[in-house]
Amino acid sequence: MRTKGRGLVAAVVAITAGTAALCATRNFIHAKARKGQDNPNLGFGWDFINHSADIVDCTKQLGNELKWGLQRFVRGYDDTVFWNFDSYMDMLIIQDLRWMIKHRHGSPVLDDWTEEDCHEKFTELLKEMLYHFEQSQDEFCQEKNEYEDEVDFEHVFESLEDGSRAVMEHKNKSAEAEALREKYVARSREIEDYKTEHHNKALDMLKKYYRYLWD
Repeated sequence: MRTKGRGLVAAVVAITAGTAALCATRNFIHAKARKGQDNPNLGFGWDFINHSADIVDCTKQLGNELKWGLQRFVRGYDDTVFWNFDSYMDMLIIQDLRWMIKHRHGSPVLDDWTEEDCHEKFTELLKEMLYHFEQSQDEFCQEKNEYEDEVDFEHVFESLEDGSRAVMEHKNKSAEAEALREKYVARSREIEDYKTEHHNKALDMLKKYYRYLWD
């Protein structure tokens, strides 16, 4: 049993390492390609001496991927979930609600429900909760910023004489560009309000029906 367990761990480590190495190599090549576009003399050559920083970054990323892979294998999650823990929990709830809607076997009998109609009614309730959670996430939100592909946020930094700080300014200072940026920001705020409203509704429903989320 110990031999099989060690073999499984070794296999997971090997797969994780291979995947991480491929990702690191891909990122390295893409970085070189971008630099090649900026500097035609560079091209795709593997210039390890002049661009050793790329290799260091890839090595660090490879180490991180190995660490996170082992964390997921041992405890089911890795340290990256805490970078955006709120979004991680929301996505976890979305996945679980989808599973319950499709695969659960039982349903509670609430209020004036009967055993004959409780499953259908609870399914609709779960779908409503799922809808509110989905609408609170960028990935699923039906509200989109129509100015996103048009707005220009390219900026430049101006170093001050004392060298203590830099002032960021928009590169395109035309009245048309500024007006478009204002529209984009206003629309973004509307979408954030929309997502917040749905998230509050989702959490209210989760709090109310939390103890009924069983299979």
